[in-house]
Amino acid sequence: TSQFPAITAALTKISAALDEPLLLDGEIVATSHTGVPLGFQQIQHRISLTGSTEIARAERDQYPLCVIMMDLDFFKDVNDTYGHEAGDIVLKALTTTVTQQSRHGDFLCRYGGEEFIVIMPGMSGERAFSFAERLRIKVAEHPYNVLNAKVSITLSVGIAANNEFETIGP
Repeated sequence: TSQFPAITAALTKISAALDEPLLLDGEIVATSHTGVPLGFQQIQHRISLTGSTEIARAERDQYPLCVIMMDLDFFKDVNDTYGHEAGDIVLKALTTTVTQQSRHGDFLCRYGGEEFIVIMPGMSGERAFSFAERLRIKVAEHPYNVLNAKVSITLSVGIAANNEFETIGP
């Protein structure tokens, strides 16, 4: 039995719902429905594999593990108002922002139209909350330049955490 039931449950739900390509470390390898590169890989089982691997490592090495889920609020309005090309630009810009704010070794992926997940090994729930809040504020306070318009977006964020072990790393 896993020592990380909340994270295991979250990853199980995400893995079961996967129908979108994944983003791995900002690598641009695939395209959206409009042909714009977004930074997603067509390897749907990767999140399940990565999640399982990180859970096993955290249990073996006794360090905390967090999973952050993010959803762009009212993203449909961006596509409806500015078009799908603008939506793709916003997704790519958000991906860049999250990648820049994340630590090396964190795993970022897109698991739905405008939903993302970050697996954060060695991150306590308290630090994950601080990270998520800083990211949420940064995104809300900095509109993206999209096709000669400034587009403001906000994020809803959820966190699953195991705080049984001490935090490692910076």
